[in-house]
Amino acid sequence: MSEVVVVGAGLGGLAAAVHLAAAGRQVTLVEATAEPGGCCGTARVGPYRFDVGPSVLTMPDVLAEVFGAAGEELRHWVPLRRLDPSYRMVFDDGSRLDVLPEREAMTDQVRTLCGPAEAARYERYRALLDEMFRVEWPAFIDADMTRLRALARPAALLRLAALGGFRRLDRLAARHLTDPRLIKAHTFQALYVGLSPQRALGIYAVIAHMDTIGGVYFPEHGGMHAIPLALAALLEKLGATTRYGVRALEVLTDGDGVTGVLLDDGERLPARHVVVACDRLAARRMLPALAGDWRLRRPRHSPSCLVLHAGLDRVPDGQAHHTLHFGRAWRRTFKALEQGRPSRTRACSSPARAPTASRHRRARPR
Repeated sequence: MSEVVVVGAGLGGLAAAVHLAAAGRQVTLVEATAEPGGCCGTARVGPYRFDVGPSVLTMPDVLAEVFGAAGEELRHWVPLRRLDPSYRMVFDDGSRLDVLPEREAMTDQVRTLCGPAEAARYERYRALLDEMFRVEWPAFIDADMTRLRALARPAALLRLAALGGFRRLDRLAARHLTDPRLIKAHTFQALYVGLSPQRALGIYAVIAHMDTIGGVYFPEHGGMHAIPLALAALLEKLGATTRYGVRALEVLTDGDGVTGVLLDDGERLPARHVVVACDRLAARRMLPALAGDWRLRRPRHSPSCLVLHAGLDRVPDGQAHHTLHFGRAWRRTFKALEQGRPSRTRACSSPARAPTASRHRRARPR
């Protein structure tokens, strides 16, 4: 009998499996597709390979902790390079802003684009983002949120309120910054969680902190898909069993608790514990009624977009690893999004780098 079955070989499932196996548990990982990765997947078309999920990595220390749990160093498994610039933003007036993680270098960029007064305001806003991140990370982000009462952290909530975390994100940024370009640069990240800057709370400013202050990284070899491949290889080194191309249908229970997992081929995989690390709706169908999670009771779908992948023989001039183009129809685009309608304005994010390591480009608002 497997002591633990982990369902789903995305980054979350792989990380959970590594932690469990490193702690001495007997682990079996079950994945419906033919390879690890989940949303951090890959696609091959002719001579080109595309990352079809995440296109960059922020906060590599979190990933390093997973490898560290097994006594390994991230750099030995997935060498990373820091992108310089993190990304480039091109605005509708033709101006551009390179996002750099170093404080002085980024302040110089803002000073050149927006003037010395705005650079001083940016420094103060950057300090605010630092403080919000220090409050949110231990209390809410890097914390167990499986119970609703976990949100009851009065000191952290009061501090976030004082910092403006419960204002709307666009208003929080506009309270400290005056240049519309700089406000856009620090609020478009709300799209990562399917919200507009006008609806997202200021607490989501920590995403801008991760992007613009924490630095952006990319694997030296193999693109972003190198990360799940390395985690899967580490899992096998730890002695875990991995089963690909097998879909889990149901978590089985009896009066005493979990007994195993039912697979799509009819096999019943015995287990004392099951970690379900897959899409929320799939998890909802798979879990027994008594395992209902408060976060699954009223799921909401976030908006999506169409993404075009193109294999290029050379990188166009003026492109960074990520180049984001912002147009004039900023508010109109988000208004359509909030109403559940497709935007009539086009969104684009320019391609970059070489054909053997093409990157996924997330669409950005115009």
